[in-house]
Amino acid sequence: MPERLTVSERLGAIDLIADYAYTLESGDIDGYVDNFTPDGTLEFRSGRHQGRDAIRALVSHLYAIGQDGPGGNRHILGLPHVAATPDGCAAHTYVMIVSGEKGDRPPAASFGQYADLMTRSGGRWRFASRRLIPVPAPAGNSNGGTAIPRPPFPHS
Repeated sequence: MPERLTVSERLGAIDLIADYAYTLESGDIDGYVDNFTPDGTLEFRSGRHQGRDAIRALVSHLYAIGQDGPGGNRHILGLPHVAATPDGCAAHTYVMIVSGEKGDRPPAASFGQYADLMTRSGGRWRFASRRLIPVPAPAGNSNGGTAIPRPPFPHS
């Protein structure tokens, strides 16, 4: 992999990041799972889920309890920072996850940053790993208000 990504490679990585949220929120579980390599990993508070079958089982559960999918949480993404790696590319993207179930204004359910490793598979980028790193609000301030610590880059 070259030291720099081409415009097409960079846009493909950004498309993958957007497809992740779109397929999750629209209920397209097949499209969602296809965003990962066959042995890809997804990691957040509930643990590390490796392989498409494990990822499918997790997301099926999240759909069943109404946390994600149509009518569930929405993922508001910042602009990703994408850089070439020896095996593909890495990206860091800030995310605010909101739920529209309470009142007129959707409350922020959580803040975080995605740390991704992507590789080319089947003619497009796919996640080899995707990790959601929570960014807790400062004590006594549920709306945030302090700088978010900068993660190590590329993916550590």
